[in-house]
Amino acid sequence: MLKFTAHKRLKSELKTFIKAAGQQWLSTAAAQNPRLSPELWQLEYVGNELAFRGRALSSLLSKWGTPLHIVDEAKLISNLESFQKVADGFEDGLEVFYSYKTNPLPWVFEVLHQQGAGAEVISEYELWLALKLGVPADKIIYNGPAKSQASLEAAIDKNILSININNAEELDRISALAAALGKTARVGIRVTSAAGWTGQFGLPVETGAALEVFRQALAQPELSVTTLHCHRGNLIYDEDTLQSHLHFLLKFVDELKEKLNWIPAVLDVGGSLATPTVRYLSKKEIKLATTFLVPPSPPEPQSVLTPQAYAETVVRVVRSHFQQQGYPQPRIVSEPGRSLTGNSQFMLTTVQNLKHDASFDFAVLDAGINLASCVASEYHEVFPLQLKSAPMRCHRLVGPICHMGDTLYMASYLPQLERQDALAIMDSGAYFIADATSFAFSQPAVVAITTSGQEVLIRKAESFDHLVSLDHFAAKEGQPS
Repeated sequence: MLKFTAHKRLKSELKTFIKAAGQQWLSTAAAQNPRLSPELWQLEYVGNELAFRGRALSSLLSKWGTPLHIVDEAKLISNLESFQKVADGFEDGLEVFYSYKTNPLPWVFEVLHQQGAGAEVISEYELWLALKLGVPADKIIYNGPAKSQASLEAAIDKNILSININNAEELDRISALAAALGKTARVGIRVTSAAGWTGQFGLPVETGAALEVFRQALAQPELSVTTLHCHRGNLIYDEDTLQSHLHFLLKFVDELKEKLNWIPAVLDVGGSLATPTVRYLSKKEIKLATTFLVPPSPPEPQSVLTPQAYAETVVRVVRSHFQQQGYPQPRIVSEPGRSLTGNSQFMLTTVQNLKHDASFDFAVLDAGINLASCVASEYHEVFPLQLKSAPMRCHRLVGPICHMGDTLYMASYLPQLERQDALAIMDSGAYFIADATSFAFSQPAVVAITTSGQEVLIRKAESFDHLVSLDHFAAKEGQPS
């Protein structure tokens, strides 16, 4: 027993020594870890102040409060225009239907719609909002695994471009509703491949389930089957991955023509194009940051497929295949989300206090997983709003919630932070606002910097009264309980 105890103690001491030595070596190297350039987001340090298109970010915080989201309208429009560029040799390009769920800001939707983008919606609320914003029915696609009765009635009545069927059960529901309304519903079938998302989304091609649902749909007179839809789900970073996705889809087009004599009038290739300055973190990277304070390496933006290259490849490959096969050319639709708005927005946050540890400092921010849950699993660059001559220090950037999981960056090397220092967390335009919660704190304001340089408040910060506006309080004095 004594021998076992001594062995266990020696093992523990050795582990501690190795960890300390490794931590010292790795953290020294990590402190010099390269960062992405602020210029990728039109940011620069003017003197010691981080500025966006000539405007000091500290002035925005002073005016609008913290935390704060900033939307870059010029970047938003330029991303969309990159998708919309027509490939050489083809009359029509790629039609963009923005994925509403990615960044649910009506002002952003309006900017994109004014520039010609359609709406890809997944819920009754999103369909309602698209119609409220005046999006033409022919520019709305309705996806999602849980379509309400009321939303299906509205979609059929308005004759939107496509209600994409997610499972066989929806066929009879949509047919019955169309019959009751005296309408013909324009529908598509969402299919999946083993290389992409499956589960609760769409019908697998490999098992024959997708083909069978197409067969059933084509037999129902209340349905006009116009669309083949496949959203890869897993992110597309490069040309090879995109080509593989398209070849899978086009192979199924040929099968549908051969077995059912049907060709899609609308080919919806989904979205999934990555944001060039964001990438998922591996479990190993998270472990290294947690244990040895080694921050993940930044992405390589130049290696990620651009929206223009994506659009040109999609149009070229699809149109060439349809031409070679002698099929009528389809409308080609894509549903970009993060690649359209991800890098058009960033979030400002302020250090509330610091707690010193032997190897690093806990820097408690006023924004945590309640506002930026993506940061825990993705690389998002972070910049101090003010450059200081203080020595570099490892910081664990955590949020304000009393929750051990409220950690954004396990290891971030920045000049020694102090209370009231502010940081910019980049690429907050994809799933930050969509996934945000009012967990013990209200949600922040969103300000857009327009192409003309104006500051526009496009979403007010939540007030405490707003947070409880739908609640029923306990009976007041003098009222029956």
